Amino acid sequence: MLNARALKWLFLDMNSFFASVEQQLRPELRGQPVGVVPVMADSSCCIAASYEAKGHGIKTGTRISDAKERCPGIRLVQARPAEYVRVHEAIVRAVDSVLPEPESQRRTVGHSHVLSPQYRTQQGARAVMVKLIHKAAARLRKLGYFSGEISIALRYPVRITGILSR
Repeated sequence: MLNARALKWLFLDMNSFFASVEQQLRPELRGQPVGVVPVMADSSCCIAASYEAKGHGIKTGTRISDAKERCPGIRLVQARPAEYVRVHEAIVRAVDSVLPEPESQRRTVGHSHVLSPQYRTQQGARAVMVKLIHKAAARLRKLGYFSGEISIALRYPVRITGILSR
């Protein structure tokens, strides 16, 4: 039987994904506030905002006219869904290449993976995390990708039965 605090899932959350992809593909956007938009119209809204734009209060759903008012220097970029899918698929392939096999399997379209039982401990999770970071960093460098940082967080489930029974 597994420990109650055993790790079962590896979940990667790629914050500001569309904006980060744009900054990766277009180096002139790096370090700049970027809003990704579906169409270039002030009545539309941002579907993604870079960390720099978020510092000005711009987030998903912010109207373009409001974004321009809050951040006059914002760089608005029309969305390129095919590029986001291509980069997402490359990331999923990279993650799949370092997950322990054969029991690990992706269960969703997103970024969630089931880990095999021997890796559902703190030591096993850390081993997967270290391998993932090293392989991802090497692959990114080889492909000429820019990365300010790579971070992965481990979160263990918390049992709440004791809290609820009080």
